[in-house]
Amino acid sequence: FIGHVASICACDFSNSGQLALTCSDDKTFRLWDINTKKEKYLNLPIQTGYLYTSNLCPLSHSAIMGSSKCEAIIYNFDKKEKIFETH
Repeated sequence: FIGHVASICACDFSNSGQLALTCSDDKTFRLWDINTKKEKYLNLPIQTGYLYTSNLCPLSHSAIMGSSKCEAIIYNFDKKEKIFETH
């Protein structure tokens, strides 16, 4: 798996074990296909600081991430957008 350009801070696996979500000090999160070892999705760097934690919510095709600026972000992979962000 090649992609992040800084330390990976967290990783979460889908219930099926087919996908993994990573978040990094490079301010990106990536969704990986475990079988192909390729990125399924990459976001642009976010402006909320470094990402330190992440969890997948496979039923809603979303993930929640926590940042170094004490913010929570919920991102929907189908819509390809943030659907919630604390400030």
